[in-house]
Amino acid sequence: SPEEESAVRAELAGNVGGKASLTVAIPGMVEVLPLGASKADGVRVALELLGFRPGEALALGDGENDLELLQLVREDGGVAAAVANARPRLKEVATEVVGSCDDGGWAEAVDRWVLTPNTPADVQPGRS
Repeated sequence: SPEEESAVRAELAGNVGGKASLTVAIPGMVEVLPLGASKADGVRVALELLGFRPGEALALGDGENDLELLQLVREDGGVAAAVANARPRLKEVATEVVGSCDDGGWAEAVDRWVLTPNTPADVQPGRS
């Protein structure tokens, strides 16, 4: 339940202090990560190695652990999409919301912003 998740998170926060980050990818599962580590960090490095800017990528997420990734892409002018069943905070940060995971939202996003030319947002990773 959300109450149990909050209680576990509060207890873990008290135990790890400022030495680790806490996030939730799947409801009811609190993750403990090294302080400052996020998906955005890994994606930033991968994009640099490939010669792309974050704004040329499609960020797509559903969990709290996707927040920094969506922010990274959004801040550089890219499409930051959340699925309909994403955590509320993620949908607030997203530039777009697609269908739920169960309704093919991931495929919808890839089709709209990666496979289909001349998308409304004119964002296609790796293309000019």
